[in-house]
Amino acid sequence: MPKKKKQEDTFKFEFKGIGLLPGERKIARKQFKAYKEAYHINSFSDLHLLEELIFRETLQQRFKQQVEDIETNNRIKKNTKYIPTDLFEVIDENLKQIIIVKEKLGLFENKNEKDPYKYIQVLKRKFEIWREEHQGSRTTPCPHCKKMILLRIRTSEWEAQKHPCFKDKILANDYLWKLYREGKLSKEDVAGVLHCPIAYVDWLAKKVYKDSSK
Repeated sequence: MPKKKKQEDTFKFEFKGIGLLPGERKIARKQFKAYKEAYHINSFSDLHLLEELIFRETLQQRFKQQVEDIETNNRIKKNTKYIPTDLFEVIDENLKQIIIVKEKLGLFENKNEKDPYKYIQVLKRKFEIWREEHQGSRTTPCPHCKKMILLRIRTSEWEAQKHPCFKDKILANDYLWKLYREGKLSKEDVAGVLHCPIAYVDWLAKKVYKDSSK
């Protein structure tokens, strides 16, 4: 039976930026994508709210630019033109709407959150996204020897094989270390391959490979 598609897979939400100037729309589209990815916003209703948030935030920048233009003009022409009170009122009102929309989207971190159900739902949603992005393999300790192994997916089942980047349960690779010991790779190369700090390479030399020359 074919896998049932998720609701978010059945449509492609496109940020339109109606009401924005061409230059503003380009920046707003990037901001929309950044919010969407950072906060894992996927539902149809939330994407509409996010579009409204980006619209409001873009307007806020436009209003602030007007304030800056007035101040710049005052300095250049040595004027004493005051910033219109109604402009500040518009900025304040728009900021209130930005806060409301952000609260509806749950973008504010509530450190006093007492509802464990809501917290668990957020974690479940993040895990679903992680699982979708890591379908090809899993890393896990072998239940028999406790060494790290890599599970690679087949069409119908998982295939277990020795993990290439672990020595027992330690992030390391013997052949990589051999090249490093022979001077064919630098310490930075080893750190880059293993995606670890350079200090970790020093630790491997001392604790794992017992290489006093490194």
